[in-house]
Amino acid sequence: MFLFWLVLVIMFFQHCMAQSRDELPQDMPEDFKVDFFHDSGMMRQCRKAFISKDSCFFSFKVGKNEEKFNFEISETELGNLYSAFRKNKFSQIKENREREVYDRGGTIIKIMWKDKVLTKDNSGMTFIKESWKINFFNVYEAIKSLVKNKLKDKINWD
Repeated sequence: MFLFWLVLVIMFFQHCMAQSRDELPQDMPEDFKVDFFHDSGMMRQCRKAFISKDSCFFSFKVGKNEEKFNFEISETELGNLYSAFRKNKFSQIKENREREVYDRGGTIIKIMWKDKVLTKDNSGMTFIKESWKINFFNVYEAIKSLVKNKLKDKINWD
């Protein structure tokens, strides 16, 4: 009987630990926001996007010239984007830092809600670990797809 209770307690703690690793709530927070930044290094090009239920924009900068486009999204579209973050375990994506990286642009994705901020950086000397690259890429593509769909005739993301 003791062994039964011991196994049950261990299973309970394992379940709790697995739940605590994912910092994203099951349901999308009311104030969920996405901040996206992609820099091309020495090419002096960057893309920025901000997405929330109240305000969205995409900007593209080449040298000193910048274009900015505002757009709106539905609650469903924002919920689908949030689902992409959860499905790809965004909070669990691991990074590592390298030494002596000279000119590397890259992508930084940050999500925010309440007093929480989760940032994943794949730029400069910070790299997404190999086993998490597909997850990071999937989130990147979800953001890209949403923005391209909203601004079809106005931007060329590629």
